[in-house]
Order: sequence, then C-alpha cells, then structure tokens
Amino acid sequence: MTRRRLRLGALVALVAAVTLSGIARAVLVSPLAIFMDTRTRTAEVMLANTSTATEEVTVDLRYGYSTTDTNESPMVPSFAPESLSAEAPSAARFIRVFPRRVVLAPGQSQTVRLFASPTPALPDGEYWARFLATAKRLPDTTKAGEGTQVGVSFAIVTSIPLWYRKGAVTTSISMDTLTAVAAGDTLRARAVLSRGGNASWLGTATFALLDARQRPVREWTVAMSIYQKSYRRRLAWPLEKLAAGTYTLVATLSPVRTDLRTADVLPAPEARARTQVTVP
Repeated sequence: MTRRRLRLGALVALVAAVTLSGIARAVLVSPLAIFMDTRTRTAEVMLANTSTATEEVTVDLRYGYSTTDTNESPMVPSFAPESLSAEAPSAARFIRVFPRRVVLAPGQSQTVRLFASPTPALPDGEYWARFLATAKRLPDTTKAGEGTQVGVSFAIVTSIPLWYRKGAVTTSISMDTLTAVAAGDTLRARAVLSRGGNASWLGTATFALLDARQRPVREWTVAMSIYQKSYRRRLAWPLEKLAAGTYTLVATLSPVRTDLRTADVLPAPEARARTQVTVP
C-alpha cells in the first residue's frame, strides 16, 4: 500500500481576547490605551515579539466599546454590529492603520502608525474603536505517526481601546440605583448608572462597607469605562468572617484611573450612593 503523507495546515485555532489586565502572550502591544484628537491626528503602537518563534501579526480597527451582557456582567471584548447607523460614534470609519500585516522574527519589533482623517463636518464629541492585533505563530510540524504530519496553529488577539476626541468634550456620571444583599458569604450588589455629556466616563468606583458606627470594615475598587448613556452592572465580593449585623454600602465614583494618564481622563464631579445591607 502506498504511503500517503497527510498535511494538515491548521488543526486547532485558539483565539483569546486580551484586555488591559493582560495575559502572557508572545507579541506584546504598547500602549494598552490609545488617545487621539484633532491636534494629534496620528498615533503609534509598538508590536514586540518576545517569543523564540516567528510571529505573523495582522492589525485592524473595529468599532467597539466596553459594555455588559444580559446578565449585567462585563463583556470582553465587545463589538458593535458590522452595520452601523450614521450616528454611531465610530472612530474606525476615519482612522487608517499602516502596515496591516507584519512578520516579526524572534526579538523583533515593529511600529504601527494610525492616521485620522475625519471630515470637517464631524460633530464635536468622542469616537471609539478597538485596535486589534492578531498574532499567529507559524505552525510547528511534528510527526503524529508514520508518514503523517500535523500542524498546530495558535492565534492570540490583543484588543486595545481607542478614543478620538474632537472639540469640546465633557462627561459626567450618576448612580441612579444601588442595591445590595448578603447571600451566604458573598455580598452581591447591583448599580444602575447614567452617563452625561458627549464622551465616555473613565474612572474608579470605590465600594466601602461601613459598620453601625460608620467605620469601614471592607473596601473594594473597580475600574470602569462607561460609554453608554445607561449602564447596569452587577458585582460580588466575599464576606468571610464578617459579624452579623446591619451595614451600609457606600459607592463613590471618581474620575481617577491608575492605568491611564491623568491628562487622558476627563474631569467630572464625584458621584455617591448608599444602601443598607443586613448580614445574617
């Protein structure tokens, strides 16, 4: 019987979305947030291959932003439908990326440049996109059996948020509803927020649990990027070794982010809300 040699180009394709928190990956992308405006219509993104194998990287821009799913939990990544209305604040419509495909040898880096060319009639405001870098390692071929070769290819997608601002941009935030309940050893909270202005709200939500004497016994912080006018979020934290009693959960929304430059975070008044929690 004649020996047949089978070549499988790609047996497994693994695509992982990478957020600002990041996971270990061969091709590093920097910076992890891109801000552009009418004064600086260009930006640069550095791709660096830290692996010992050659990586093929393709880059693209898509309209997308952080949001929550039907369970009011964060979605990563999140993209808008391909068909958009003319009013959608998409920066992907007028920003171009060059080059779109690069091959990086081990230890090699490449600068990718972004160029914004919006129409003069573009209204003042903030426009959004996601910078996507898809790194694909050239397949390793290993013998799976006599006369058979199997190629395994992996792809990692790094998703970076991009903001483009034109003219006067403002933002604000309010917490319309804050509810919380202690279920077993877990505190479950739900927040309903409203965003104002013509730009996203970037900041940190601090949740402090106060005892009957208004002393903090627990504190949690959550970085938030709120794009939509109405935003709902569910959160949960452990309550181990907390004495039974009545507590107050105080939420404070501040326009401060440790992962972004201060100049890139728009100013806004702080917002607060509180609710009572009974721990059985």
